[in-house]
Amino acid sequence: MGLREKAAAARQDASKEAKAEGQETPPPKPPEPPSGGDLAARLSAKDLEVRRLTEELAALTRKLAEADEQRRATVKKLAEADEERTIARSIRTELGEKDFQIARLKEANRKAEASIKVLEGQAARAKEV
Repeated sequence: MGLREKAAAARQDASKEAKAEGQETPPPKPPEPPSGGDLAARLSAKDLEVRRLTEELAALTRKLAEADEQRRATVKKLAEADEERTIARSIRTELGEKDFQIARLKEANRKAEASIKVLEGQAARAKEV
């Protein structure tokens, strides 16, 4: 049994002992009914509070709409940035392929020029003969 349960049991035992000894606790007094002017003041205060809370709700709703609009704009910008990044990757890939092709063509050009020099040398020797 926990401490709370022991305390509750002790209170019940004390209550039973008090009743057994004839010591009854007096019944709680009912609250006095408020006067008419007090009720009107409380109603006016509640109306003001409702009005204030309504205005606060409207302001928060506007802020929420603005935040949602900003979120949408940010999402759109992120989508555009993602698209641009995808395009940049594609261009980078194409550039890599073009670099490879250029290197291959330069090598083929160098070999062709070497062949031309060899053939020119052979032609020059053929003329001499």
